[in-house]
Amino acid sequence: MLPSKTVISVGVDLPAHLPGLQSAFQLIQAESPEELLPALERADEAAIVVYHRPEANAARRVLEAVSRQGLNTPVIVVVEQLDMEEYIQLMWEGAYDYFELDGDPRWIERAVYSAMGMASVAAA
Repeated sequence: MLPSKTVISVGVDLPAHLPGLQSAFQLIQAESPEELLPALERADEAAIVVYHRPEANAARRVLEAVSRQGLNTPVIVVVEQLDMEEYIQLMWEGAYDYFELDGDPRWIERAVYSAMGMASVAAA
């Protein structure tokens, strides 16, 4: 079993983009939404950060996989460029939050801490 708090990334290098997560969570990289379920099975408690490119439909595939398994796992979506219609649709489909990857990484880190029920050290 992995440590109780795990963040699984799909399509994004978390240590490179979100260095504030390394000290608090076990980080696992899944190259695709299909690799996500085995990683989830090994984690006691997890959150997912998925890099969404509309042409690959990654966020929707992750949200569908989580829903199909009946899991209550928060999915945080990061994108290259914000799109309000996409934001509304993905939030409606069950995303926990939605961020621009090139924005302030502390916002994404705070969302991960919040999704895991933890106070964020990045909030200071």
